[in-house]
Amino acid sequence: MKLGVLLLSALVVGGCATSSGRDQGSPPNGVVRLDEAGRPCFDRVDVSPSSVALMTRVPIGPFERPSPAQLANDSRPTAEEVRHLLNRNAEVQTCRRIQVEAYGKSHPVLVGWLVEAYVRSDERYLKLVRREITWGEAVRAGEEGRQENVNKVSALILQGPTASRAPSPEQRQQAAQMLVVWSAVQQKLSVQRKAHGMAALPAVVTCTYPESGQLQCT
Repeated sequence: MKLGVLLLSALVVGGCATSSGRDQGSPPNGVVRLDEAGRPCFDRVDVSPSSVALMTRVPIGPFERPSPAQLANDSRPTAEEVRHLLNRNAEVQTCRRIQVEAYGKSHPVLVGWLVEAYVRSDERYLKLVRREITWGEAVRAGEEGRQENVNKVSALILQGPTASRAPSPEQRQQAAQMLVVWSAVQQKLSVQRKAHGMAALPAVVTCTYPESGQLQCT
């Protein structure tokens, strides 16, 4: 099973400011889709009230590309939009845990790259919530992240059989480090929810990647 094909579905859509990190396309014949586990959850989030409220600001759907107006938007989130951002992010994290656990059954390279995409997305959420960047800046950064993900996947596919080798200790360590970074960014978003009088739940997703065995999340 080629890791590049498996990784493509979650990473190529993971760059947008509010992207969930999965797609709705059909997998090639004989390829198991790792992102199937989180699909029902992500589908529900994409039609939630907060997601609908943000649709004019950022592309919400898995294959939605930003409009010229979204790319050029130089306004910053209003107080109401900040609450929608924080609420959508909380909803998305629940789905991401499902996704990360599914990828954890495959290969550390997949886990590391998937979580790195989540980190970049959450960092943009945080900057928007703090009103440090404009909507347009967030959307453009999301598109750059998506292209970076595509480039990574393309490079992995070109490696062919080398991508299917048993994971090395270094690969596990890199994935574990990225999981720690992700938890730290989630903590900052949790603080923002509390500051805006919102519930801190869901709890921050904390995952560990032992030297041997599968990834575990709590």
